[in-house]
Amino acid sequence: MFLKTGDFLKAAEVFEKGGKYVLAAEMLQKANASSLKAAELYEKGGEYFEAGRLFLQLKLVDRALSALQKIGMESEQYGSVSLLIGKIFLQKGMTKLAVEKLMKVIGNEPVNTSTIEHYYYLGRCYELSGEGEKAKAIYEKILAEDYHFSDVKQRLSGL
Repeated sequence: MFLKTGDFLKAAEVFEKGGKYVLAAEMLQKANASSLKAAELYEKGGEYFEAGRLFLQLKLVDRALSALQKIGMESEQYGSVSLLIGKIFLQKGMTKLAVEKLMKVIGNEPVNTSTIEHYYYLGRCYELSGEGEKAKAIYEKILAEDYHFSDVKQRLSGL
């Protein structure tokens, strides 16, 4: 009934009481209501990617990290999530953790269109860790794949 009348807040309330957390979160978003509550409901409903994305928008980085780390390797979103987690670790100054996360998802995959951003952030990690030679090697591989990728030329010339 509440959906038919467009009362998304009431619909969210009913869905939450009924244990339909993802639907409740979606209704809150349609109502432009609390993003924090929506993120918490997504998390409770097992939609960790959406929860993490909303937590990041709210600048709740640790909560985002907690939600995103619940996404397993079997998920289609694992590559995107690993990149996001790597970026978070990098922002927090945890370059070793960022390297570990990025390397895990990259595996033996060479630089290509699906891994180029992962390699870029891996290069940034090495650059920030003072491992300039490793960063240079990665940046050169990126340029060979996409000469105009982000700010790689400037980073490479700065090393």
